[in-house]
Amino acid sequence: MEGFQTVGTIMMIDEEGGAAVVEFDSIKLRTTLDKLQRSKPSKKVKQMGVEVRFDVSSRIDVRGHYPDEAIKTLEQTIGGALTANLHTITIVHGKGTGALRTALHRHLQQHPAVREFREGLLTEGGAGVTVVELK
Repeated sequence: MEGFQTVGTIMMIDEEGGAAVVEFDSIKLRTTLDKLQRSKPSKKVKQMGVEVRFDVSSRIDVRGHYPDEAIKTLEQTIGGALTANLHTITIVHGKGTGALRTALHRHLQQHPAVREFREGLLTEGGAGVTVVELK
């Protein structure tokens, strides 16, 4: 969908009204048909039970996700980043109450592929993002 980096799934099309409902990781949005774009097909493989995409982005947005959903998305991104030989990923989690950031940081602390992580600089999004350096 125009303005989104992640690929969504079309759940419903209303041709008469010129609209569609698109789902992004359990979040459903209604949009006009002209804002939809065909995604590039991606190669996917399972690596240790986690789906890895070869068209991975180095930036993921998990704002509004429950911690377990965000961790699953993070695992997919780390797997894809390692396969694509990316060394840095940025997680956009927002500021909110800090619960999502705390859960992600706890997960990152014990992750074997993570060299280090830090809060984003002000120009990167500040406390609303985490920048992860991979091994």
